[in-house]
Amino acid sequence: GKHHQAYVDNLNKAVDADPALRGKSMEEMFATMSTLPKAVRNNAGGHWNHSLFWKLMAPSGKTGRPSPELAAAIDRDLGGMDKFKEAFNAAGAGQFGSGWA
Repeated sequence: GKHHQAYVDNLNKAVDADPALRGKSMEEMFATMSTLPKAVRNNAGGHWNHSLFWKLMAPSGKTGRPSPELAAAIDRDLGGMDKFKEAFNAAGAGQFGSGWA
């Protein structure tokens, strides 16, 4: 979607601005990621994480609802699904790369 595409577009701009990065694979960049500019780190990480996320979505035929065991743990430990969603959304809103929430 547009959110993921923004990571790709911004990563491409950051790579184009640094001749040393042009032509490098994601794997090559990740090998030295901590030394690269913030725009590369954030956008490469965002692109990589979103690409992985789409592959990890619920398998075909699954409902997207938590298993009975997970639902019971959410109720027991987190006060129910609604409270969990509120806390999760708040954590994501306060974190760059909200997927880390």
